[in-house]
Amino acid sequence: MRRSTSSDHGRPDGLGMIIMKLPCGITVYGHGGTLDGYLTGVTARSGGTHTLACVINGSWGAENQIALMDKAYIAELCGSRQPPRRPWG
Repeated sequence: MRRSTSSDHGRPDGLGMIIMKLPCGITVYGHGGTLDGYLTGVTARSGGTHTLACVINGSWGAENQIALMDKAYIAELCGSRQPPRRPWG
């Protein structure tokens, strides 16, 4: 079920599941979509040991929504394992 194929959105996926490697090196599995003006998403570490489900208001625009969702995944699932930020960006 975790075997992926290439996709048109730049991230590998398989059986409706999106597979992402976060900046801290952790691979997570999830799925997202839209519902009545909201972006929804759920993701988890392998084995379901750590999960995150979130909903973002649709008035922010699709690109901003995806960026916010990605930041939420990184903040929650990487925690203190995040790589250090460079002061210039």
